[in-house]
Amino acid sequence: MADALTSGEPIGRATYARLVVVLGLLAAIGPLSTDVYLPAFPEMARELGATHSQIQATLAGSLIGLGLGQLVTGPLSDALGRRLPVITGLAAHVLLSIGCAMTGDIRVLIVLRVLQGLAGTASAITAMAVVRDLFTGARAATLMSRLMLVMGLAPVLAPSIGGVMLRVMSWQGTFVFLAVAGLVLLLAALFFLPDTLPAERRMELHPAATISAYLRLFRDPVVIAMVIGAAASAGTLFSYISGSSFILQVRYGLTPGVFALVFGTIGLSMVIGGQLNPVLLRRYGLIRTELGAAVASVVVAGVMVLLVGTGAGGVVGFVAPLPFAMALVAIHNANLTAIALHHQGRSAGTAAALLGAVRFCVGGALAPVVGLVTRDSPTPLALILLATSLVGMTAFLAVRPRLATYLG
Repeated sequence: MADALTSGEPIGRATYARLVVVLGLLAAIGPLSTDVYLPAFPEMARELGATHSQIQATLAGSLIGLGLGQLVTGPLSDALGRRLPVITGLAAHVLLSIGCAMTGDIRVLIVLRVLQGLAGTASAITAMAVVRDLFTGARAATLMSRLMLVMGLAPVLAPSIGGVMLRVMSWQGTFVFLAVAGLVLLLAALFFLPDTLPAERRMELHPAATISAYLRLFRDPVVIAMVIGAAASAGTLFSYISGSSFILQVRYGLTPGVFALVFGTIGLSMVIGGQLNPVLLRRYGLIRTELGAAVASVVVAGVMVLLVGTGAGGVVGFVAPLPFAMALVAIHNANLTAIALHHQGRSAGTAAALLGAVRFCVGGALAPVVGLVTRDSPTPLALILLATSLVGMTAFLAVRPRLATYLG
C-alpha cells in the first residue's frame, strides 16, 4: 500500500479503502479512550471514594494530554515521518492502559490518564497529516468524512462495550480493553501504515523550525478562524460527553446498559453526518456546506435550550436534539480541518497538531466545568452547546469572504 500511495499514481479503490480503515482506526483511539469507560463513572466514584468532579478530571486529564501532546508530536511527525511517532505512542498507550487498570488511587489515575492522552496524540496527528499528504480541498474533506465512518464507530460501540463489561467485571476491565485495542492498532500500524512523507519533504528537527512553522500558522487568519471553529466544535462534543453520563444516569435514572444504548445511538449520528458530508460537498461545495452546518448548529442548540429550559419531554427533550448536534460536529470536523490544512504541505503535521491541541484542550477545560454546573440541572449544558455553536459560526463568517480565493 505504501508504494501505491507514494508513487504519485492514482489510488485504486482497494488501496483507498484500506487507507480509510487504517487511518480511521488510528484516529479512533482518542474517542475510544474517552468513551469506553463513561458508563463506569458512578461505579468509579463509589469504589475510589472520589467526587463526580474528580472522576471527570480523569476524562479532562486525558483530553488535555491529547491536546498538549500534539503540539510536540505534530512537528515530530513532520520531521521523522508518519510511522515512527505512531508506533512509539501506541506502545506507550498499551502500557499506560495497564497502569490505569491496576491503580486504586484517583490521583494516580488522573496522572496516568494525562500520560495516556499524551501517548495517543501521534495517532490522531498522523491520520490528519496523511490525508493532507495525499489530497487537498474538497477531496481531503471527502476522505476525512470517510474516516468518520470508522472513527464514528468508537463512540457508538465504546460505551456499549463498557456497559456490557460492567455486567461481568469491574471498571478496571475497561482499561484492559483499551490495552488490547492499543495492541491491535500497534500491529495495524506496523504492517499497514504507509509513510506518506518522504525524507526530502520533511522539516528540520530543530526548535527554531518548529517555532517558525507555528508562527506561519498564527499569521494565517483563515487557519486561526478554522482553529477557533474546531475548538467550538470540540466544546460541543466534549461538553456532551462529559455531562451526559451523570445527567442521564443520575438525574434521569437510566441504567448503565440503557445509557450505553442511548449514547451509542447518538454517536451513530456522527457516522451519518460524516457520510452525508461528501454528498453535500458534491452538491454545494466546501464553503456553502460548512456555512449551512454552522447555522444549523446554532438552530439545534437553541431548540435544545428551549426544550430543556422548559422541561418539555423530560429525558426525551434532552436527548432528541443531540443526534443532530453530533452529526453536525462530524461535518465541522471534516470541513474545518480540510480548509485549515489546505496550504500546509510540509507542515501538515504541525497544522493538524494545532487543530488537535486546541480541540482537546478546550474539551479538557470544559469537562470539569460541565461536571460542576450540571449537578442540579441539564440546562447549563444546553447553554454551553449554544455558546460554542455561536462561537463557531462567528469565526467562520469572519473569514468567509476570503475563502473562495484561499481555496482556489
